Amino acid sequence: MIYLIGGVPRCGKTTVAKKLSRVLSIPWVPADYLASVVRAFIPKLDWPKKLPLRYIKHIKNKNDNDLFYNTHSAAQIMGLYMKQAKTTWKGIENFIEYAISEEQDYIIEGHQIQPAFLQKMKRNKLWSNIKVVFIYKEDTKKILEGIHSGDSKRDWELQHTKKEETLHKIAHWISAFGKKIKNDADKYHFRTFNMDGNFKEKTDGVVNYLKK
Repeated sequence: MIYLIGGVPRCGKTTVAKKLSRVLSIPWVPADYLASVVRAFIPKLDWPKKLPLRYIKHIKNKNDNDLFYNTHSAAQIMGLYMKQAKTTWKGIENFIEYAISEEQDYIIEGHQIQPAFLQKMKRNKLWSNIKVVFIYKEDTKKILEGIHSGDSKRDWELQHTKKEETLHKIAHWISAFGKKIKNDADKYHFRTFNMDGNFKEKTDGVVNYLKK
C-alpha cells in the first residue's frame, strides 16, 4: 500500500508521516527527495520556466525571504509552487507505480501531491493500492505561533528571514494555500484534515484514518 499525505508547507505532513511510519513499520519518503532526482535532469537554463520557485529563491533572491515575500503575493507564490509541483510530479508518480508493481509499501508526503494530479491517477488500475489524505491550516495566528516555536537551527524560513512582518506574510500565504488545497480536495472527493489547534490530537486522527 502507498500512503500519500499532501498539503501545504508547515501543516504537519512530516510529523504525520513519521508517526504513521512507526505505527505501520514501513518507510516514509519526502516528495522533496523524489523531486530532487527529477530536478537534477533539468538544465538551469530551464529553471525559470520549469522550476520557477527554485530559480527565484536560490538564484535570483539568494534565499532572501524578506525580499521574496515582499515582491510576491500569496497568489503568485501558490502559482510558483503549483508550477514546480507539476514539473516534478511525473517522477513521483512513476515511483508510486513502480513501488506498487513491486509490492512495496511506502509513505510519501509533500506539497507536490496535489488533488488534481491524483484525480487523473484514479483511472489507473493500481489506484486500489493507494490511500490519500490532505492536511492544511487556515488560522494565521496559529500558523505564526508554529513558526515562532520552531527550531531556528533547522527551520529554513527562520534561518532566511530577518523581519517579523515577513513571517506574517508567510503565515498569510500558508493560510491561503491551505484554503486552496481544501477546496481542490473537496472538489475531487479526497479526505482532508484541518490541523489548526490540538495538533497532537489532529495528528493522531490523520494516522488513525490512514491505518484503517
